[in-house]
Amino acid sequence: MNYKKALGLGVLLWLVMFAVVSAVLSLYQHNLTKIIIILISGAISFLAVRYLKAKDIKEGAIYGLIFLLVGTALDFLVTKKFNPNIFGSLSLWSGYGLILIGATFQPLFKK
Repeated sequence: MNYKKALGLGVLLWLVMFAVVSAVLSLYQHNLTKIIIILISGAISFLAVRYLKAKDIKEGAIYGLIFLLVGTALDFLVTKKFNPNIFGSLSLWSGYGLILIGATFQPLFKK
């Protein structure tokens, strides 16, 4: 396991999602838009774990937990200043869930 790369990818995942959410939600406030953003977060997590070459589901889950811890910490430190109710958002928790699911089960899709 490469924890240093996992932390870096966790930060990168959060930065990408922060930029996507900020840009998209400033233009569109539809529920479909939120669903698409949630799916994007899972897909990015899936690709990040593929890059890290997780050997099995356990390793994928550990990477997913690292992504969640990094994302939660950064949301608490940064996003909460812009949106104090962020942790009450169903779409945030759904996105976190798909990040964990995408990371955990990615090793099943090895070539």
